[in-house]
Amino acid sequence: MIIIWGTRSKAKILGITAPQICQHCGNLVQNEVIRVMRWFTLFWIPIFPFSIKYHLACPICKNDRPVNKAEAESAIIER
Repeated sequence: MIIIWGTRSKAKILGITAPQICQHCGNLVQNEVIRVMRWFTLFWIPIFPFSIKYHLACPICKNDRPVNKAEAESAIIER
């Protein structure tokens, strides 16, 4: 019997932040608040999430920085 297991990531944009200057490209942007969930899969079916991380990403240069859940939730101004 063969058992196929692995992991897969799913990213979701939760909202945007107030305008601020990107530290990487220097543009005035509204960063995207992104949640990335890593799932354990069995036969390519997601079974349960084992890692949840939050990032603020620049929509222009795509540079991102990790933040914790509280920072991510407080940064969102629009959903």
